[in-house]
Amino acid sequence: MGKEAGDQRQRPPDGGAGGGGAEGSRRCGYGGAVRLQCVAALVLGAAVLLSALFWLPPFAGRAGRGPPAATDPFAITDDIVASFRLQKNVSELRGNMSKLVLDIYAEVGVPNSIVAVDLLHPLAGSNWTNVIFSIVPYPKNLTISSMGLSIIRSSFMSLVVRQSTLHLTKSLFGNSSSFEVLKFPGGITIIPPQHAFPPETLHATFNFTLNFPIYKVQDRTDELKDQMKKGLLLNSNEVSDSFWSC
Repeated sequence: MGKEAGDQRQRPPDGGAGGGGAEGSRRCGYGGAVRLQCVAALVLGAAVLLSALFWLPPFAGRAGRGPPAATDPFAITDDIVASFRLQKNVSELRGNMSKLVLDIYAEVGVPNSIVAVDLLHPLAGSNWTNVIFSIVPYPKNLTISSMGLSIIRSSFMSLVVRQSTLHLTKSLFGNSSSFEVLKFPGGITIIPPQHAFPPETLHATFNFTLNFPIYKVQDRTDELKDQMKKGLLLNSNEVSDSFWSC
C-alpha cells in the first residue's frame, strides 16, 4: 500500500503545468499539427477583415441593399437613377458586381457618394443586360452637395448625347451603350445641335412627352422637326427649336 501510494505521488499529473505549457506552445507552431482551433481563428480573422473592408465606400452602398432584384426601375426611391446596356448576361455581371460598382463610381461618382447597382434586367432574345444604378449620399444622413450634383449632371449630359461613354473594364464588361437618365433632382435639359440660328423672338413655347429615351430621339431630330412643322402648320420662314429633358 505504501509503495503504491508513493508511485502515485511521483507520477506527473496529465494536466499539470509542466506539460501543458509546452503543448500549448506547439498548438499553432510549425512543428505541430494544425489544430481545428487555429483554422477557425484564421477564418474568423479573415471574415472580420473583409467585413470592415466592405463597410468602406463605395462598397457600403451594396452591403445593406442586397443583390439586385428584378423590380420596376421607377419604383427605386433614390433621387439619382440612370441605366446603360452591356453585352453580357446577368450571371457574368453578378460574378463581377464589386468591380462593376467600382468602375461606375470612377466614371460618375463624386465625394460623399456611393454607387449601387439596383437592377440587372436581361433583354429578351439577346445576351444584352440593362444595368440600372443609383448614386446615393454617403453617409445616408448627408446630402450630395450642389457642386456634386452639377458634376454628375454634366457627366450624365455628356453620356446621353454620346459625347463620351462609360469606360468600364473592357475585359470584363466590354463596351457600354444606350445611357439613359431615369431620375435626377429637378430633371436635366439638353439642347441638341441646331442647324439654324434661333429666332430673335419666341412666339410660343409648348412641351410634350415622347415615350422614347433621348438616345433614340436624337438620331431622328430632323424627322421630328419636319413632323412638328407640318403638325403646327408653320410657314417656310418659321423654324422650331427643340430641347430635351430627362
